Amino acid sequence: MKNTNRIKRYISKKIYDKLRQEYLKYYISNIGRIVEEEDKIICYVDQKSLEKYKGNNPIYELKLYGMNQVTDGIKEQVKKLGLDKPVYYIFDGINFNTAVKLVSRWATIVFKNCTFNKGINVLWCDNIVFENNKYIDWANIYFTSDIFMNINRVNELTFINEEFKNSYEYTKIYDTNFGMRLNAKRLNITNCIFGDATTTWINIISEETRLYNSNLKAKEIHLNSESIKSENSTFMASDGIEIDNQNSDFNSIVYAPIVFYNSMVLEGKNNNVHEVNSANALLNDARKEFLTKLYEVYNQCRYINNQKL
Repeated sequence: MKNTNRIKRYISKKIYDKLRQEYLKYYISNIGRIVEEEDKIICYVDQKSLEKYKGNNPIYELKLYGMNQVTDGIKEQVKKLGLDKPVYYIFDGINFNTAVKLVSRWATIVFKNCTFNKGINVLWCDNIVFENNKYIDWANIYFTSDIFMNINRVNELTFINEEFKNSYEYTKIYDTNFGMRLNAKRLNITNCIFGDATTTWINIISEETRLYNSNLKAKEIHLNSESIKSENSTFMASDGIEIDNQNSDFNSIVYAPIVFYNSMVLEGKNNNVHEVNSANALLNDARKEFLTKLYEVYNQCRYINNQKL
C-alpha cells in the first residue's frame, strides 16, 4: 500500500511538472533562456534564438506573452500550477538588423543596450522599458509604420538614459522621417535626450507624463497629456510646439518660434523663449480677452461718432 501511494505521488508530480513545462512553452516565446524565480519568470533573449524565431520573415515580428491571469478557467489553472507570476522579456545587447513589430500582453518588455535598424512599431503592450539603446535610420523607407518609432496602446512606457538620435554614420542618400510617436497611459522619461536638429517630430499622447532631467528637440513637438510633470527638462523645436494639458500643471521653459498651450498662442520673453505654466497661460488668456474688449469698445465708439456726424 505504501509503495502504491509513493508511485501515485511520483506520477502526480511528473504530470504536474510536465504540465507546468507545457504551459511555459505555450505562453513564453522560445527566443532565449527561461529562468523561473520565486516571484517572477524571466526570458533572457539571445541573438541566435531570436534569429531562428524570425526565420525568413523580412522583419522581427515579435509576439510576446506572459501568463494569462485574466480569462476564467485559464487563470485558475495557471494559479494551480504556481505560474501566476509576472513575466519579463529582457533584450540586452541585441542587434535588430531590420525593423521590429511588437505585440505583447501580460508581460514587461525591456530593451537594453540594443541596436534598432529601420524602426520599431508597437501595436499594443502592457509595459515597455527602453534603456541606453542605439537607433539607425538610413532612408525614408519603413516596413511597419510611417515614422521610425511608433508606439501605441501601452499602459506604462519608460525611457531611461536614452539618446534617441539617428546614429547612421555614412552619407545619407535619402531624407529620413526620423522621429517618434508615443501613445501610453503613463509615460516616464528619465535622463534622456530625445532628438536633434534633424529629427522631424516628436508626438506624445498620454494620460500622465513624467520628465526628469531630459531634453526634447525636433522640428515639431506635439504633447497631449492630462498631467505633465517636468523637472530640469527642456523642450526645443525649430518650427513650433503644441501642448494640450487638461490639468494645466505643465511648468517648463520652452524654446520655439511659436508655442500653443491649451489652444492659446503664448507670448515669449523674446522670439523663441517661452515660460509655460498655468499662471502665464491664464494671464495670456486675460490679455487676449482684454484686447478683444478694447477692440469692441473702439468699434462702438466709432459707431457712435459716425451716428453723431
